[in-house]
Amino acid sequence: MDNVRRACWWPQCGLVGAAICASLLCGFVEPARADVVVTPTALTIGIPTGQTAAWGSITATNTGVASVTITWADAMHCLQGLTPVTRTLGAGASSTFTIQGVCPATGTATLSGTGVPTVTIPVNITTVPAIGLNPTSLNFAGTVGGTSSAHTIAISNAGGGTLTWSASSNVTWLTLSPQSGTNAGTITATMNPAGFVMPGSYAATVTVTAVGATTKTIPVTLTVTASTSSGTGFSISPPTLASTGTVGSPTVTKGVTITNAGSTALTVTWSDKINWLVATSGDTVTIAPGGSASITHTASMSGQVAGTYSGTATISGGGITKQVPITLTLTLTASTFSATNTASLSWSANTDSDLAGYKVYAGTSSGHYTAPITTLPKTTTGYTATGLQTGTTYFFVVTAYDNAGNESLRSSEVSKTIQ
Repeated sequence: MDNVRRACWWPQCGLVGAAICASLLCGFVEPARADVVVTPTALTIGIPTGQTAAWGSITATNTGVASVTITWADAMHCLQGLTPVTRTLGAGASSTFTIQGVCPATGTATLSGTGVPTVTIPVNITTVPAIGLNPTSLNFAGTVGGTSSAHTIAISNAGGGTLTWSASSNVTWLTLSPQSGTNAGTITATMNPAGFVMPGSYAATVTVTAVGATTKTIPVTLTVTASTSSGTGFSISPPTLASTGTVGSPTVTKGVTITNAGSTALTVTWSDKINWLVATSGDTVTIAPGGSASITHTASMSGQVAGTYSGTATISGGGITKQVPITLTLTLTASTFSATNTASLSWSANTDSDLAGYKVYAGTSSGHYTAPITTLPKTTTGYTATGLQTGTTYFFVVTAYDNAGNESLRSSEVSKTIQ
């Protein structure tokens, strides 16, 4: 009998009782068995951004004392490339089943063999998220004992799934808010030079991590100069300006208050290159010692499509220059815009070795563009703008940017009229 061990004990029974002794004292030991366990107990495959497939593996181990032949089976078209599907494992032996996931899917696979229980393996194939950052570097300037200034960092999910991110700074003079979020978001990075007593150049790093994504870092530089005069200085409140509205809505006016902290009269000048921001109070004011003055600007929604626009203004006076980050966020109104009003763009891939990605710009007049409506990874050569206004002609251009943040010239302009 196969796989059976016979064990008998023959005592001194004599000739007459031999048959009886044999039937009572001769028995059988359990058959030698195989047993299959798998690690891990579930198959999870994450397809990285820009790729169409990824590999995963399951290791099957025979923990029994007899050999066994097992077969992998699944009914998932998104699992491919496994060979061979049938394998024989000796006692204590292992074999790794490596298989390719080619599209997002969930399901099950099985490992089965004669004389062993069937093992069911849950399968989950997903696209993994990727961190997109804009800008990719930050530069601050300040004076010894001066006041704080801020920049904004736009975070986007350049991959699939859900991007759950956290951000941190490695120095005390640079603070971040917020420090965590999900998918797209904006971080305000605030520099405070108050603790510096010596002029010089300083460096920091902003680190952004996310579950299942490659960590990204942003280098930060700070140049601290000596104060030009102990009797000169000013503060700005608020340190940033943020406006919101809907496409086509009325303008929004906001301003900053500048306080002269010095002992002499101070003339300060506002400067910016933001074409959707218009001064309403004049760009230059003179402030008495200890006094304050306001500079107001109007954010115009005219000619802008939905999205977030950003820029930086400077306020200079008394040998001191400070920065004011400014953002404008526009959303759509359901009564005027439709999700079915779209414009699809495509372009030839840039072949530069240091290519980082592409930026898409849109406007409602030829040659008039502000901030990009989207930033895309280098593996993407197409984009569809949605929620466009009926009866409006939209103009589009595309640029490429490298790993250092340098941006190419704009592409040829294309347009589409939404009917």
